[in-house]
Amino acid sequence: MADRPNPLRQMSPAAVGLGVVALGSLAWMALVAAHDPEGVWGQSAAAWAQAIMSVGAIVAAIVIDRGASRRARQEQREASAREKTVRVGSLVACAGMLETAARAVLTRELGPKATTGGGAVRAVVAGQRMINHYVAHAHDDDPVLVWVLNRAADELDTAVDELMTRKLATEADRLDLSEATRNHARELRELVDEYEAGIFHALSERTPPPPL
Repeated sequence: MADRPNPLRQMSPAAVGLGVVALGSLAWMALVAAHDPEGVWGQSAAAWAQAIMSVGAIVAAIVIDRGASRRARQEQREASAREKTVRVGSLVACAGMLETAARAVLTRELGPKATTGGGAVRAVVAGQRMINHYVAHAHDDDPVLVWVLNRAADELDTAVDELMTRKLATEADRLDLSEATRNHARELRELVDEYEAGIFHALSERTPPPPL
């Protein structure tokens, strides 16, 4: 025959503790009433009842506060996890934008004053601003992610500067810029892969993350 579930095992430690306190209080009240000439309506019993109720109210408030704190911490952890997912996903998106820009460079016309320009470059600039915003509003609860975001921001800053300023006078210029842009995308993807694999976290347990 299957064992029936034990209700006590399903109760939280706080609930069990309150139950024990309540039973102990009732037993003490019964003892006090037994030695009071007026029984449960006597002055001693009333005084003890008031004291026990006061202590019970304090204990209940502590238990409720601890429960609220646990819920708040859990909600904070969930919000932080969602935020990290969004930020890591943004890095992947920026890598994709750089790869698109690298392909777009190869289609640009050559000339002494020719530059990349176009929608692909504007998308990279938008991604750069987004990551810089994340860096400016970074949280210290994950210093490794803060460091990764700073590294990514450096890559994007360099990539945008190259895309906006380098001239495409020759075919070699066009190929070099496309390859440089692709390398920045590769660096972003490697940062994300290593972060998700926990490599930076493992290193940070032995040594602090590099300075920002």
